[in-house]
Amino acid sequence: MPSFRQVLTAAVFGGGLAGLAHALLHLAFLTPLLGAAESFEVGGHSHSHSDLQLQRHALTLGLSVSLYIGYGLILAALMCLARRHRPMAIIITAKVGLVWGLAGFIAVHLAPAFVLPLLLPGMTGAGLSVLMRQTMWLAITISTGFAAWWLAFGRGKIATIGGGLLALLPVGLLLILGDGLADATISPLPPQLATAFAGRSLAVACVAWLVLGSCVAKLLAAK
Repeated sequence: MPSFRQVLTAAVFGGGLAGLAHALLHLAFLTPLLGAAESFEVGGHSHSHSDLQLQRHALTLGLSVSLYIGYGLILAALMCLARRHRPMAIIITAKVGLVWGLAGFIAVHLAPAFVLPLLLPGMTGAGLSVLMRQTMWLAITISTGFAAWWLAFGRGKIATIGGGLLALLPVGLLLILGDGLADATISPLPPQLATAFAGRSLAVACVAWLVLGSCVAKLLAAK
């Protein structure tokens, strides 16, 4: 089993690389969309002060690296837990790490996005408060994560049924809330801008999680 130092190293270095990848992709593909959205929000005048832009870029980098180091700690701990739970069946490799990264992306980003629209500045999120959106995101992320764990490592019909039911939580929430979620999302922005932001956000997050999973797994497997 990897030592605590190895787990911490894998999380910090793997998370740092994933956060750097996320920040660079964010600056390249999402920041221009955010600037365009802000120009609509303030009546066609975007903030172009170079010092302000530099500060925002540095903040994006710092937040991305910090966030993915946190994700790396969780991912590394779960890999070790799975290895201890089923030592003969779980082999940690960089390729296996890609699967873990994909599972993390689905739980943290894709499943919540099924219910909660990704918002640009100036968009009102279906009448949901920030606290409500955060609570729903947390519930969907945890339930999807548990579902993936049970389906992958659980034994027996109870684990399979329980994992399947948890995986359907986003669908259940969407059925309860109805299409009003999308209809109530008010925005003066062109729909093409919002669509591009949602698609690019998910793509950037997916790449970052694949980097995170493969790097953390490779560092954990290193002797």
